[in-house]
Amino acid sequence: MNDKSLSLSFIKALLLFSVTVFGITEFLSLIGFLDHIGVILSWSFVNLVLFFLSYKKGLYKNILSKIKSQIEIFKTSKQSFKILLCITILIIIGLFFQGFVYPPNNWDSLTYHMSRIMYWIGNGSVDHFQTHILRHLYQPPFAEYVILNLNLANGNDYFSNNVQGVYLIGCLFVAIAILKEVGVSENYKLFVCLLILNTPSVLLQATTTKNDIVVAFFILTTIHFFRKIIQSNQPLDFIFLGLSIGLGMLTKSTFYVFTAPIILILGISFLYKNVKTKSYFWLTHSIIAIVIALSINTTHFYRNYKVDQDILNIDKNEAKGYSNESMSVSFFTSNCIKNIGLHLGYPFQDVFDKGIRKWHEKNNIDINNPKLNYLGIPYEGARKLTTHEDYVPNTFQFLFIFCAFLFTIYQMVRYRKISLFLLSLWGILILQIILFVLFLKWQPWHTRLHIPLFIESCIILVLTFKEYKIRRLTGIIVLTICLTGFIFYFVYNNLRPLIKHSKYTKDVSFYENRYRNYFSNQLNLHGEYKKIKESIIDNTTIGLFMSDWEYPLFKDFYYDHIKLKAINVLNNTNRIKQDELPIDQIISNTINQPFIEYQGKKYYNQNFNNLYIWSYK
Repeated sequence: MNDKSLSLSFIKALLLFSVTVFGITEFLSLIGFLDHIGVILSWSFVNLVLFFLSYKKGLYKNILSKIKSQIEIFKTSKQSFKILLCITILIIIGLFFQGFVYPPNNWDSLTYHMSRIMYWIGNGSVDHFQTHILRHLYQPPFAEYVILNLNLANGNDYFSNNVQGVYLIGCLFVAIAILKEVGVSENYKLFVCLLILNTPSVLLQATTTKNDIVVAFFILTTIHFFRKIIQSNQPLDFIFLGLSIGLGMLTKSTFYVFTAPIILILGISFLYKNVKTKSYFWLTHSIIAIVIALSINTTHFYRNYKVDQDILNIDKNEAKGYSNESMSVSFFTSNCIKNIGLHLGYPFQDVFDKGIRKWHEKNNIDINNPKLNYLGIPYEGARKLTTHEDYVPNTFQFLFIFCAFLFTIYQMVRYRKISLFLLSLWGILILQIILFVLFLKWQPWHTRLHIPLFIESCIILVLTFKEYKIRRLTGIIVLTICLTGFIFYFVYNNLRPLIKHSKYTKDVSFYENRYRNYFSNQLNLHGEYKKIKESIIDNTTIGLFMSDWEYPLFKDFYYDHIKLKAINVLNNTNRIKQDELPIDQIISNTINQPFIEYQGKKYYNQNFNNLYIWSYK
């Protein structure tokens, strides 16, 4: 299969699509036209331009010929390759189906990933606004930009969960492209795809509106274009490198931690090349990449800075909550083994959990130290057979990559033989882990933040197999274990199951009413939310005093205009000016009293007997 041009074309196309999403969103926001009509007109224009360019250059004929050639190559491929490819395609189709039939229903989606979009639509702009939920504002917004454009175009959120699926396919193509560069076989390329797809945290999060897979794509493309630049010195690759870094920064803050080692090696390499060649080529093109990356983030940085003079955050206490307050060798070790402990699940969790706690007792270190644990949350190890995307351990994947690391060390010591590229990937991965442990407090849901590390590890694992010609039987065993795990996690996905199970899943099914499935995590909220949602009228201004889960109230208002306005805001976002529009209705999940007085008007409680949420008119 001639996948080099195919995979590289897909990677570049996805990067160009991503920067187009960014450009359209920011432009429509600037002119106050961020709505259904604005999005339709913008993408219609983009498609017309693409159609014209494709027709003029005859690209459609080229695409058809490539498709035909790929089909012919598939027909002549080995049986093992056909089987692996079919399994890969079926898994991807299954994930897209699961994401489509279920609505966004994890906690973060309902609290800020999706609700921030409804604020943007109501305001006709992505500018910051007053809010009780700070993550609405300072969290990098790119993944939500994609969902915003998609949902405004079709008027609903049916494809919201599939955005990460698209970028997961992007990750597969980058992995294939990287492996192609070092000359691995076709089966190995599909092997890495299956390893990535069968990583529990990856397959469970692939059907959500979170962003760890999206940021993993940009981390991988940063690595890929860095390697291409070193090999070929093509100016165009610097542009794609700048896009990768800029879009990654705009997607998730963990990008900074995971990409710092890559940028460090990149800078040293470019400096060496610049001195060696005595040419300004490396310096000038590096500046171009930096300018592209910073330009993509300028608007978001500026919005944050206007609130609290910090380009990355809008509240100092919020920022401190995530960062380690103290560090030493013993603290680093504590944080490291606690993060590892999250992945040492069934059937090993009891043994490893006991060992981790014993180490802390022996070294007189508080395992629940609030300086190292987010919000002082008590430490708990991997949960037994959980299928929840926030807590699922990647047990066997962790053990596979750890064994590969030990095997690599053994080969280096005994035979002093290792490829420079494999060594550099190991170095990047180790530095990423060190920085992650040094910077971030332990959280019980850190397994989802580790997703980029595990996707990178799958590439390293395959390269290790190839480099040391590990027996085929070992690969079959690894793949069998992974596929068995996939079936379990896919079928019994905690929030989006194919088959409902009293032990592994919530009491939900895709046969159920779609609105009910928004509340997979808290079904007790469904009835009260439904009644209040039905009381909301189009073209109104809603005052909100909510601590979380705003989105289910407003999920039907992509086409119909509704404006959301947080009231009585006490955090520093109250510095942000907002329109003094009269409030038609107030909704709160924190205040249950006979009435709320706002702007000299009394709003009376319409649901005084509710337990969780109340509407005032």
